[in-house]
Order: sequence, then C-alpha cells, then structure tokens
Amino acid sequence: MRTNSKMTSFLKKYYRLLRGCYIYLRYIIFRRKNTVHQNKLIFFELNHNRFERYFYLLCKFYLLEGYQIGIKVNFNFLGNIERYSKLLLVDENVHFFLVNQKSRQFFCTNPTSKKGIFLSDQYFEKSSEDSYHVPMTLHPLMYQDEFWNEIIESTSSRKKAIFFAGSLEKGHYDRKELELKFGVFNRVFLANSLSTSQHWFKVSNFQEIENGAEKKIYFLDRNKVNVPMPMLRKTLSKFSFFLACPGVSMPFSHNIIEAMSVGCIPIIEENYANLFNPKLIHLENAIIFANDEENLKETIELAFSLDEYQINKMHNTVNEYYSTHLIPKSVLNNLFENQLSTCFLNAEAFSVSYMK
Repeated sequence: MRTNSKMTSFLKKYYRLLRGCYIYLRYIIFRRKNTVHQNKLIFFELNHNRFERYFYLLCKFYLLEGYQIGIKVNFNFLGNIERYSKLLLVDENVHFFLVNQKSRQFFCTNPTSKKGIFLSDQYFEKSSEDSYHVPMTLHPLMYQDEFWNEIIESTSSRKKAIFFAGSLEKGHYDRKELELKFGVFNRVFLANSLSTSQHWFKVSNFQEIENGAEKKIYFLDRNKVNVPMPMLRKTLSKFSFFLACPGVSMPFSHNIIEAMSVGCIPIIEENYANLFNPKLIHLENAIIFANDEENLKETIELAFSLDEYQINKMHNTVNEYYSTHLIPKSVLNNLFENQLSTCFLNAEAFSVSYMK
C-alpha cells in the first residue's frame, strides 16, 4: 500500500510538472504583453497554487487599480493553475519571468525567505500587527465581467424580506465539519430548519421574487431556479435582508459579499460574523444569531420587527463597511500602507486543514 501511495504521489507530481511545461509553451512564451513598468509591478514567486481562485482575485484587485502583475515561472505552480487563475494567462498586464524582477511589492510562498511578504495559506490564523487577511470577495466572474462595480440605483422600496440564492447540493453543503471546526450550522441544516417557518417561501420561478409578499424568506435553490450573474446584485438590492448561508468547507462564501455590495443586511451566525475583520456588529451592520436553532428563528422575527428608520440606517452602515473594507482599492490600501511580513490568503480546504 505504501509503495502504491508513493507511486501515486510521484505520478501526480510528474503530471503537474508536465502540465506546467505545456502551459508555459502554450500560453506564455509567445503571448502578447504590455511594457513593464517596475513602479507598477507586483511580483509573485510561488511554488504552489493552493490559493486557486483567491490568487486570481488578489491579482485582479491589483489589475483593477492600474497595477501590473509579475509571476516567476515555476512549473509546479503552472501545473496547479485552475480555471480562474488561468484567466491571468491572457491578460496583457500579467507578465511571466524566469528571474525575479524589481517591483513595487513582492510576495512569496517560501516562509524562510527574507524578501518581501510571505503569502500564507493558513488563512484562519489570528492577525498580528504585521499581517493582513485578504478579505472574502464577490464571485471571480463578477470582477472579470465587470459586474462588481455596476451602479445599482438605491431604492426606497426594498422588500422587507429575506433572500438567499445558492446550491443545496448534498455531499457539499451538508458537511458536519463546519460545526466541528467553526461552530456554525451548514447550509442544508439552515434551510431545513427554516422550511417549517410560516415565513418560508421556496421559490419555483423568478417571477415569484418580483411579485412576492413581505416578511418572507425567499430561498432559491440554484440547481432549480437560477438568478443570472448579471442580474444578481440588482435582485439582491430589492431585499432588505440576506440569509448568510456558509460555503462548503468554511463559513465564508462569496454570496454574502455580493449582498453587502448593494447594502443588503446579512442575517448571520455569530461565529461566522466574528471571522470578518473587523467583526460584523449586531444591529449595526448585521443581524446576528447564536449557534442555536431557536435563536435563529427568534432572529428572523427580530429582523421583521425592525422599523423603516432602523433598516435604512443599517443599509447605510453595510454600504460603509463594504466600501471601507471590501472593495479592491480598500484592500490595496491595507496591503500598501502597513508594514507587512505576512499576507494571509484564503486557500479554502487547505486553510481549514491547518485548524485543530
């Protein structure tokens, strides 16, 4: 068995290296690129891509703010490149080098390196004065397709109702690890618990969202009813509240950031709210419930009992939190203005695996 395991590990490593060589030859050698400006260059020396989509997102944030990306060629990294990071291969402001370059900022995945900022995948480690956790983001395609900053007109006619759209696929969104590691209910449990509420409304077609009543929980199973990405933020903006259901292996999910980007007030479990930096605050920029099924239902009633003044005030504080901490410019301000030794970047299951 041990021999088979070693052989499998060797073959996987060999495959990654071959794939990395192919990507280098196919996408990098003859690719078109813009002139490099060192004062605008952000350089990465990576020996793995455990970060997957979050590496793409970090790079994309720099690109959106007018910077260029430099990546040192490493076949193991290229062999691990996934569909979102692959988008960097066709961006004319992303450059690949065989040697390190002088740059505005330098990141590496070697913890013993004395150069630049250590890019750590231990995302759930506590912060220190010289570290920064890159926050959760919208879905990668929201930035790639430029939906993230599309102007959504604020409306005074938001429905006093709760919205959620996402998958309920079993085997993914019903994992017990979320409660064991983070002390939060998984997505399927939340849906099952609230499905007995008088407020529950399981959406079967998109028209029901437009014409539905207030004081309802509009729950869209995306495997049955989908909101197209170009319409998602506009749809969210029509609701006062968003049920912050967790992701697969960790509480964080892009859906809560999409909701907050249009001022939708998250209804969120306490241990999930505490993972934000800074933490979300009850009745200021979130409505927070405990890891208790009865308290969840009481919190739904609390949300529906709030008056228009309280709700509008919270919409404003959610918008302020989003613009202060979650937009690309705010993230880069933190990365540039602080003297950092470590930058924690999400690696989902890899990050969770470090937790005891």
